[in-house]
Amino acid sequence: MIDVCGDKPLTDCTKADANKFRDDLIKRGLAGSSITRIFGTVHAVFNFAVAEVGLSTAAPFANVYYDRNAGVSGLSSIPVQDIRTVQGKCESAGESKR
Repeated sequence: MIDVCGDKPLTDCTKADANKFRDDLIKRGLAGSSITRIFGTVHAVFNFAVAEVGLSTAAPFANVYYDRNAGVSGLSSIPVQDIRTVQGKCESAGESKR
């Protein structure tokens, strides 16, 4: 956030800064799920810092929109037969050590 928007007081952070940060994350090619994780962290740290110092300021990181599914691919399941094969080999290895 600081690299993109500069080191500024919390009260000077705006929705435009949050959007600029979002655009930078998208430009880096991050998946929507990664952007969600990063935004969640930055949002939480911002809110914590604001509360700790007792500031009254809008939350610029709330309701920033982007495609949360962009770049996210579905994970493939491991076939049950492959799991059974590995389990069998583990059991055999365990028996041979007894």
